[in-house]
Amino acid sequence: MQRKVSGGKGAKSVGSPQNVLHCTSFEMEESDRRLWYKKYKREKPSDAAPRPSVNLSEKGSLDPVRLAKITSQVEMAVTCLGHSDKGAQEHGLKVLVKMGQSESNLHFMRNAVEHCVLLMDSDSSVVQMFATYVLAHLALLPSNQEVLLGAGTIPRSLSILQTGNSEVLEKDLLLLRNLSRHRHNREAIVEQGGIAILASLLAHPSLSVVQHVCVVLRNMFFEVVSQEAFMSLGGLETLMQLQNRKMFGPLSEEIRYEWTSILCILSYLSGNIRRRLVKGGLIETLSLLLSSKDLRVKDNATQSLTNLSVDEANVEPILTAASATSLVQQLVTSRGALKEHTASLLMNLALRSDQMLECFTQYGGTEAIMRILVKEKDHVESVLLQHIILVFATVARNELCRQDLLRLGAMPELEGLSKEASGELLDAVEMALHNLRLPFEQLKDHKEVGAGKTQEPGAMVLDEGGGSSKQAAHRFRVVNEIISTEKKYVENLLVIVKVYMEPLEKKGKLATLDERVKIFSIVDSLVKLHSSFLQKLEKCVREQRNRQQLQVGQLFLELAEQLKEYRVYINNYDESCDVLMECMARPAFAKWLEETSQMFQTKSLSSLLITPIQRIPRYCLLLTDLVRHMEEDHPDYAHVSQALQTISNIADYLEEEKQKAYSISEIGLMQKSLIGNDYDFLEDSRRRFIRQGAFILDPAATHATYFSNLSALSKKSQYLHFWLLSDKLVMGIPEKKDSQFRLSRIFELKSLSVSKKEDTSEDLKKFVLCISSEGCILSVYSVEADQVDDWVLDITEQQ
Repeated sequence: MQRKVSGGKGAKSVGSPQNVLHCTSFEMEESDRRLWYKKYKREKPSDAAPRPSVNLSEKGSLDPVRLAKITSQVEMAVTCLGHSDKGAQEHGLKVLVKMGQSESNLHFMRNAVEHCVLLMDSDSSVVQMFATYVLAHLALLPSNQEVLLGAGTIPRSLSILQTGNSEVLEKDLLLLRNLSRHRHNREAIVEQGGIAILASLLAHPSLSVVQHVCVVLRNMFFEVVSQEAFMSLGGLETLMQLQNRKMFGPLSEEIRYEWTSILCILSYLSGNIRRRLVKGGLIETLSLLLSSKDLRVKDNATQSLTNLSVDEANVEPILTAASATSLVQQLVTSRGALKEHTASLLMNLALRSDQMLECFTQYGGTEAIMRILVKEKDHVESVLLQHIILVFATVARNELCRQDLLRLGAMPELEGLSKEASGELLDAVEMALHNLRLPFEQLKDHKEVGAGKTQEPGAMVLDEGGGSSKQAAHRFRVVNEIISTEKKYVENLLVIVKVYMEPLEKKGKLATLDERVKIFSIVDSLVKLHSSFLQKLEKCVREQRNRQQLQVGQLFLELAEQLKEYRVYINNYDESCDVLMECMARPAFAKWLEETSQMFQTKSLSSLLITPIQRIPRYCLLLTDLVRHMEEDHPDYAHVSQALQTISNIADYLEEEKQKAYSISEIGLMQKSLIGNDYDFLEDSRRRFIRQGAFILDPAATHATYFSNLSALSKKSQYLHFWLLSDKLVMGIPEKKDSQFRLSRIFELKSLSVSKKEDTSEDLKKFVLCISSEGCILSVYSVEADQVDDWVLDITEQQ
């Protein structure tokens, strides 16, 4: 394989942008470039990631008495199904539904398939619903697929989708989500027009129906032909409108998660589809979702952007919409799978963007990857470690990044790792070491020079003067960057006000007053604040003659007192994004927005609105860089250090305020969705919302004392919904009404013990979350390992 050279002379590159789940030599193959599909491919038992719809319990072989009893029950039920009386049919179906709760029974229920398929045409919605639900159970077993397909299950299922009520639809979608786990079923669904029917159901009024549709489509999209059919039918537009739909409660979070999961697949397989996604505004939408509090959604958005970044034309739009500095900060602050995927995205962008490489040196990227290397170096099987080593190899092509990595001790760390590594990891380490050993062409003898750096248009350039030290030269560049970035920031704020906000006020029909207030918040106040600060900053620097003793600390101390004003903007930002996306769903508003952006050659409004969120963290990074290159006897050392501490405290305060506002909102929605709840979860102002999600109950491994109605639960639904708060774990049982749950139990975190185990004893690979309290065990499972890992980690951290 030919090794490509990019960046510094002689640098070894990973080639074109890609994901980093698999590496061959010093380049990666096209088929291994993107993240999402590979992640799920490892978990799927068939040829798609499964989403089970029924309980699987009572494992193991059956004794002869038990076998005879099951056989007798199935024969009796099948006899009832063949009866003309609907009451008898309903009775037989209920027996089969109850039996289907155990996987060991499913093997003996196959002779009921043809009868159940015929009953899907019944004029009784109850019979129709139970027949479909029995088939959904049977569709879990791979061995039943040929029988189900041959009996005509799929055409009848698609027919129900067009005529059934919501309750029948949900059971039918459970059937389809299990059938669509298998390739030959997916092909049959496409051939019989199923994609068009599913696409139309994305607009269904029931959120529960929409959620199930999203899961079926996610499975269907493992086939390129399904994606192409969906796009040709205008499905993309329907899918994008789903994000703008007003949704509340826990189900809305699940739909957003499934929605972004679909985007991960659509952005993976086909370059043509990626181009259409980008044309449909997906980059801006995904960039907004990077600020989501739901880490699953944030992770999916990151993976989708990684897939899109494979195409060179998308690199600059991604950097414009998502901001290079924000992505570096995401790498610094994220953890687990999100950190892995962020590293892959940054590597793809750094391969084709000098801006990305500069941000690594300026905003803590090199320090971040060094910390990860030191932490992960003993885990040679770690996927994150391999991702980070490839980031090392990529950024080391840049001389400033290379100098930083050498200063931080990257060389001995990687040399030590090369002795332990093997295979793909060793290839990555050798590539990183090769690039770290490259000679410096611009930075002779490792001395920093500023000649190669491009200034912002109109930026004030400081004259370093003769005889300046290395430390002073660096401070000059930092101060110059403070001024140039502040000027750019004020320009962006003015664009928001003068190009978008004020003209929109004159076009009242495009957006209501309430929508405009929510979108723009206090931007006009921020313009005044930072315009004044910029004038003082420029004047201060202009009037100081001694460049060696340049002082700006006092100005930042004065600014710090006013930065708490950002609390309103930051707390309102999520709602601002939601309202903007709702408005963008209206053709007239979207057209005006696009025409305005093109006319004035500005960034998109969504890209501009995120800049205030990024500004205070950037002050912290710039001041950290400044004080790091300042001697303690420097006259401005005390002021800069104090300003850094104060602004860092304010950043923490604003983040805490945002978390508090978010927690109040989410806990309020949880409390509203719980039926039979007398507990006031908002009473304790210190309580924080951490996460929520659904698991599947394993009744056989769960103590019945956890539920007063465990038997009823297993008949109604196998799903349980959990909310993790900072001091409690709340468990609810889904009700028929969308977004409503019956409160089942409130656990005190201090008395909980949690663990994870892997269950591979059945056809379906499961990851089990075991929750122990007061000597009792609650066992729930998911088919996604990351979900269980995140819950165990978060519960442990809150204890």
